[in-house]
Amino acid sequence: MTAEVAAPEKSAKRMGWLYLTVVIDLYSRAVVGWSMKPTIATELVLDALMMAVWRRRPKTPVMIHSDQGSHFGSDEFNRWCNDDHLVPSMSRWGTAGTMPLPNASSAT
Repeated sequence: MTAEVAAPEKSAKRMGWLYLTVVIDLYSRAVVGWSMKPTIATELVLDALMMAVWRRRPKTPVMIHSDQGSHFGSDEFNRWCNDDHLVPSMSRWGTAGTMPLPNASSAT
């Protein structure tokens, strides 16, 4: 299984911003984890990954692809991935690492 962690997105709300992180299983194209918080921090990403690991219960190491956000390069993130048998993978700087996935209507 390979999963992609979408970069946290901002959403306007009445009292400020709400950040959303989504974990997508690239094989099934299903959302397997998500988290929303009023601040952007490593905890936002870890909560989404925790949900994904809990829902999927992978038996073999899983590659986690992300952009180069600071929360994905933190020591806490790398320790958590190591403890849960996740293999971090980052897109190179200047590339579209979070390309939108084709939706079901574009399948042939």
